Amino acid sequence: MLDQIINKINKQDYENAQKDLKKIITTDSSNSKAFYLLGIINLKINNIEEAIEYFQKALALNQSIEYLFAYSEALIKNNLFVEAQNSYKKILNIDNKNEPAIVNLAYSYLLTYNYSEAEKYYLQALELKPQNPHYYKNIGNLYKKQNKITEALKFYEKGISIDSNIPEIKKGKGLILLSQKKYSEAWDYFESRIYSGQNKGTLFSIIEKNLFKNKDIKSVKKLVVVSEQGIGDKILFSSIYNDLLKCHTELKFLIDSRLNTIFKRSFGDHEYINLDNYDRIRDLVRNGYEFIYAGSLGKYFRKNSSDFMTKSFLKPNLEKVSKYELLFKNYSFKKIIGLSWKSSSKFAHNKSFELKDFKSIIKDKNYLIVSLQYGETKDLDEFNLKNENKILKINDLDLFNDIDETIALIHTLDCVVTSPNVTIHLAGAIGKKCLAFYHSEYESILNQKSKNDWYKNLKIVQFNQNLSDVVSKEKNFL
Repeated sequence: MLDQIINKINKQDYENAQKDLKKIITTDSSNSKAFYLLGIINLKINNIEEAIEYFQKALALNQSIEYLFAYSEALIKNNLFVEAQNSYKKILNIDNKNEPAIVNLAYSYLLTYNYSEAEKYYLQALELKPQNPHYYKNIGNLYKKQNKITEALKFYEKGISIDSNIPEIKKGKGLILLSQKKYSEAWDYFESRIYSGQNKGTLFSIIEKNLFKNKDIKSVKKLVVVSEQGIGDKILFSSIYNDLLKCHTELKFLIDSRLNTIFKRSFGDHEYINLDNYDRIRDLVRNGYEFIYAGSLGKYFRKNSSDFMTKSFLKPNLEKVSKYELLFKNYSFKKIIGLSWKSSSKFAHNKSFELKDFKSIIKDKNYLIVSLQYGETKDLDEFNLKNENKILKINDLDLFNDIDETIALIHTLDCVVTSPNVTIHLAGAIGKKCLAFYHSEYESILNQKSKNDWYKNLKIVQFNQNLSDVVSKEKNFL
């Protein structure tokens, strides 16, 4: 009976499989396998809390490693990291050399920013299997996340020496080399990001056989530029588009629809295609077009620091700019400062700060502070209720989706102050003066020593102490 149910699960016939399993537990409440399979089904259909309940019932009957792994996965998906860590430790109590449990436990500590425990268990896994290149990748990523660049490179290079065909390891090394401005060496490693698991999906499967691989980019006749992942990188690497347009006046671009309007204004009236318009993309493949990811343009046009000449590359809508200039005429402040203080990304721990950290700027009566914070801003509303110096919130502006409007707003400001988020790119793309605060553990290709190559008017301040004190010291930049 259970074999037939498992067959239904494999065929994604979850509804009938659940009915059969519920019949079993009605007559046999001690059938741990039935509870486990009900948990698996609910995990697959993303009913995480129900999955957890079924796994708990299965484990009450049988503390098997198989059940504990599934339970731990459900806990991770429900952000119950401490409970997941305890579950993985139960596996290790049964089998103290269980590598998947050790690696998953390390990852769970990484998710909670407990880097010392993550390191401990990643190294434990490496000790069990010292020739596993993925373990070197994990440790390299951990060190890179903490901005321990020398250590990260050491582990990446060891992993590459064992297996040079793992794209995630080469990508990690490439990102570090880009931050070190070692461009001639970096781009080949960075190219491997295209083949990493993170990039695999419907789009990649459509264009993979048509990826541009010719060394001479000027020779290609039909070329489509594919935006990178993440809106920040989409903007960052569009800084190279004008260089490409000097070689090719006829180009097509796959882009995020939020960038459509400003890209047309900035780069000309080319065909801009949504990244999920698969029918049109398949049509281009059939017509012999070649595809190049925007970040791959760097190896042709950004071979050294002297190639980064442009101060701005996106053009704001001047009518929208005038609207905000008119708005700010109602205020009598010496400077108008845009402020963004947090990130909405999964790993936002060292990318998000609190408004109180910027109080030395906010309370300065010479400044009108304008919120550039996208996403949920309950903390802004609470701050304005409690403080005399208010932060101006443009209520009708969707700072996350309406990029053309947001860039027009930023254009009217004197300066932008921000945490490491997309605001850096919005300001940098139009050459706006920008002060960004990076936790010392935060790594990024923008985190370059001396002058930033990508955005000429960007100043990055790294800190490992009280941020409010650091902000106070940097006020002169404004």
